[in-house]
Amino acid sequence: MTKKVTTNAGFYLLGYLHDWEYPDLSTKEIVNSLNTDLPLIDLIPKLSRYSGDFVCILQSKDSIYIFNDACSQREVYYDVTYQNFASQPKLLAEVMELLPYEDKSAVEFFKSSEFLKKKHFVYDATHVRNVKHLLPNHYLDVIESKNVRFFPSIAREEKPLEEVAQKAAVMIKGYLKSMANRDDLAFAVTGGYDSRTLFLASLEVKEKCKYYVFKHRNMDHSHHDIQLPKRLTSIFQQKLHVIEEENLLTVEDTTRFGESVDFPSTDTISSDEFIGRTYINGNIYEIARNSFGYQRNATAGDLAFKIGFGKSDFAKKCYEHWLQDKPIFEKFGYHYLDMFYWEERMGIWLSKARTEMNAMGKTVKSPFNSRALIELLLTVKRKDRDVHFNKLQNEIIRILSDDNPEVMNMPVNPTRKRKVFRLLKKVHLYNLVRYIAIKARLF
Repeated sequence: MTKKVTTNAGFYLLGYLHDWEYPDLSTKEIVNSLNTDLPLIDLIPKLSRYSGDFVCILQSKDSIYIFNDACSQREVYYDVTYQNFASQPKLLAEVMELLPYEDKSAVEFFKSSEFLKKKHFVYDATHVRNVKHLLPNHYLDVIESKNVRFFPSIAREEKPLEEVAQKAAVMIKGYLKSMANRDDLAFAVTGGYDSRTLFLASLEVKEKCKYYVFKHRNMDHSHHDIQLPKRLTSIFQQKLHVIEEENLLTVEDTTRFGESVDFPSTDTISSDEFIGRTYINGNIYEIARNSFGYQRNATAGDLAFKIGFGKSDFAKKCYEHWLQDKPIFEKFGYHYLDMFYWEERMGIWLSKARTEMNAMGKTVKSPFNSRALIELLLTVKRKDRDVHFNKLQNEIIRILSDDNPEVMNMPVNPTRKRKVFRLLKKVHLYNLVRYIAIKARLF
């Protein structure tokens, strides 16, 4: 916890901050530099320039506010009376009674095979009716007992791809330099866009980094997720550690992991291959890749299907509530499917994964978890940041690699499915096929 207390306000930050422009600054130095006497709506944009996982509590004479990082990677759960707050629902059970649902669709959802397989919540709901989950782009007004959306509130300004790529490359490198200044790092390198971007951005601090790829049991050494990382790291004379799943040992759980997390995805903990290092994760950039497509008027049922809960009436009810904010997104120039991916996938699915890793005692950070960086990436036209033809990320990679021809000629995740989708895009049938597939609940 880092705090700053003045005569007007108390500011408490649980977590960490990284400054891309001044990477030598510590979290404490950053907090001390903030004007925490500002109104909340002015303080949040000041914090937006930083990457980090955190929860903030801002207390003054007449108010108490709680909010968290850009993608809610530090989770906040709260009871509907706004009297109790915790990082997991089960912790709230220490101080209050958790009430089961009476609604039939909710009861069925949390008993369904889909939920028991995925083990993550939908919208702001949890498995009990009197506990909610704080989503990205919202804050809690404790005194007024309100959950308030604060983003978006300013019109999105479209910017040239090249300008955005240039600044994004500098920001990503700066965040990584800040992280390397505090810890030794471990990078997973795969055949995808994000790990390639982060690997290239890390080369200025490569002496603090170890690079690895995880080889699953169903992969042989010719798999593209093994071969492409080998090619990439060899171009820059960096060693790649291949970690084979069958060689990972199960170790004794000294963290009480199963007791710490609601609906843990595993009951075993594997050995830590890079003890003492911070793991750098490539998630969150997906927000700026049109990952949920181009559908103009998706229904609540369509959204539930995209998340993997298409059979659930409870999920549909939740997303009917979420879609009520669609006019706000349109007013300020943001595509509702980008916002849905941001809040639902990153704020729930990814935050759950991050919570589990932290509970296992492994520190994981994503340089992309910066509101300023996410907003910047979203200023580029959607057609230039498509999941299958991402001109923006290609340009960032070109800049970070110093236009290295070997890097630029390397394919990205060359799977059969991806090749089919790219072909459909070229013949202008992708959107139609995906629309039909969503409506028919095919994929």
